[in-house]
Amino acid sequence: MVSLMETVNNLYFGSYPDWRQPSDNFDNVDYLVKMLPWAGGMSYRNQPSEELTAKMIHLAKSSGYRGWYGIESSGREEIKKGITLLKKYLF
Repeated sequence: MVSLMETVNNLYFGSYPDWRQPSDNFDNVDYLVKMLPWAGGMSYRNQPSEELTAKMIHLAKSSGYRGWYGIESSGREEIKKGITLLKKYLF
């Protein structure tokens, strides 16, 4: 994705990083760091721990990102939890 973003190099071509769950095959923190320069939005997803969620919110905020966070979680309680954590670490 980084190579594609660098090749296109256009203000109107961006990314919407998805905070998917970490796994052995995917480092979601590394992915977020790499894609932040082109972020036009954030696809927030609750992480396995509040600490990891806070880290990802801090990365986005400290990069200068000030856009929308779409909440992508399963179930009403998880969505409420996401709203609470975003408010806690963004403001």
